[in-house]
Amino acid sequence: MEGYVPNQDISLDTYQKIFKVTCEDLERVYKEGYNAYLNKQYKESCLIFRWLVFFNPFVSKFWFSLGAALHMDAQYPQALHAYGVTALLRDKDPHPHYYAYICYTLMEQTEEADKALEMAWERAQRQPAYHDLKEEILSIRNHSNR
Repeated sequence: MEGYVPNQDISLDTYQKIFKVTCEDLERVYKEGYNAYLNKQYKESCLIFRWLVFFNPFVSKFWFSLGAALHMDAQYPQALHAYGVTALLRDKDPHPHYYAYICYTLMEQTEEADKALEMAWERAQRQPAYHDLKEEILSIRNHSNR
């Protein structure tokens, strides 16, 4: 899956459709991955979320969850890829950019971290639902300016 980005403009059948896997089946598997993640079984959750992305690469929560699991497993470059795909699928959501900021910071890539934080900030300003994230970003900015 490394380097793969789904193209929503191309009409193609997903493996979910080809193998007749129902949305309910994928949701059950997702819950298994999420429970593994909550139990800090990050390698297991990475495998499960990769499987989900393989079967349907157009579901943003599969990519976001894969990014989170890879992130917690300290696989930052791979997490950045998953967050990047999430950002493409959810172009108005600031969260993938915010978590990319954290990964870049952990990798000591300050310039890229700053870009990701700015993209998160731009998107967080659009919706009142992102108030807490806006406050977090402001706190980071204020702290880094000292």
